[in-house]
Amino acid sequence: DSTGDWSSDVCSSDLPGTRNIDVIPGLAYFAAATDILGNHTGGTGLPYVHACLLAGLYHSQLGRVLQSHACVAQAGYALAIMLKP
Repeated sequence: DSTGDWSSDVCSSDLPGTRNIDVIPGLAYFAAATDILGNHTGGTGLPYVHACLLAGLYHSQLGRVLQSHACVAQAGYALAIMLKP
């Protein structure tokens, strides 16, 4: 219908007061998880490595390339420490 009614084309992210955390699936959980990960910087356990890799993947999905690289690098550093004889 080309009657000029644009109300059906308005995305929820275009509404005033809408934040990314309200629109992007899982971002609220991710924000809480990265706060927790920030408190464990320098961890060397396997759960820390898994969490860093998952954070890197999620950053990648959001298009945050540098943050993704930083998370993967942290995971690699923790693995290098774990595997060092």
